[in-house]
Amino acid sequence: MITREVSVMASVKKSKTEAGTARTRTTKAATSAKTPKPSGRASTSAKTPEPSRKASTSAKTPKPSPGVAPATAKAAKGPDLEKVALLLARIRKQAKKSGVELAPGASEAKIDAAEKAMGVHFPPELRAYFAAFDGGPPGMRCVRSNVLLSLDAIVARHAELSLALAEGDFFENESHADRGIQPKMWDPGWIPFDASGPRHNHMFDLSPGPGGKVGQVIDFDQDMSVRHKVAPSVFVYLQKAWWSLSPV
Repeated sequence: MITREVSVMASVKKSKTEAGTARTRTTKAATSAKTPKPSGRASTSAKTPEPSRKASTSAKTPKPSPGVAPATAKAAKGPDLEKVALLLARIRKQAKKSGVELAPGASEAKIDAAEKAMGVHFPPELRAYFAAFDGGPPGMRCVRSNVLLSLDAIVARHAELSLALAEGDFFENESHADRGIQPKMWDPGWIPFDASGPRHNHMFDLSPGPGGKVGQVIDFDQDMSVRHKVAPSVFVYLQKAWWSLSPV
């Protein structure tokens, strides 16, 4: 009897021990399931990948294709034609105060025909000049004691000078000229716009020398070999001019 009771008690004790061990294992398993610890490699690979420096740099400053202007390139600034129109209106008013009535402006077709006849291209401000007034009173000196030429008279005088140049009347076609003027006796890009006599004019310079400006006014005497700059533009020339009428 004693041996049987000892055996039963040993069995019960073993069962309790096994049950406790089972509960301990169950608790550890539950704890492990609640808070899984991520591995160092998995954590590192989960981070957002950084873009390469080369890709970032090329995205910021793309190179333009050859022959294509950048989008930020500024267009060349042209003349302020509204300002030019105001200057021309002021010049007409100034002349009228002195009793000089300038001729009405030339048509676009007439300006185009003059360009073609002389083989030149007027810049926009000179086209505006001819469109504002086509010369002065016919047969009268009116500006600086000179005749202000019409487009027809300008084309005729240009043809005379072209013929003189072709026939060698200007010898070697060399002159002593101010800086910014080609050292020539005459150039087809020099356009006469007034005259004090048959061989003396003031001219628009459409083909200036180094340091010169398109549209500058130069003094031309067919019998002299010196060329001077008179004004930076016809607008300055006329604004500073005196106006009076006298017959040629």
